[in-house]
Amino acid sequence: MLLQADSESSTLIDVEPTLQRARGALLAKQAPEGYWVGELQGDSILESEYLLLKWILGQEHEAELPLIANYLRNIQQPDGGWNLFPGGRRNLSGDGQRVFCAEIDGGCSQCAAHAAGAGIDPRDGGSGAV
Repeated sequence: MLLQADSESSTLIDVEPTLQRARGALLAKQAPEGYWVGELQGDSILESEYLLLKWILGQEHEAELPLIANYLRNIQQPDGGWNLFPGGRRNLSGDGQRVFCAEIDGGCSQCAAHAAGAGIDPRDGGSGAV
């Protein structure tokens, strides 16, 4: 398969060897039963929802919860928000929830102040971006 190198060039690149290597690498990781197992990595919404659920159920004093809240604080971005994926830009859809989780875990006033003072840009997601 040949693809044009870029819109400015007439150079064609043979991508077949790359596709074959990628296919081989994926198939090498496939289990004999036909599935793949890998690390599931997403945003921190699962952790914050878990903390909120525990708080709602009155189970906010369980031993592992401070570890989860600390993780949320550690992945807070310099602008005060949280992103949806590693290296991504801030997304407001979960900021309030995560700030709440940091607050119920014994207070992280700098988390709330940092997030609140960072400013809101509609491009950062949330209901205003729809």
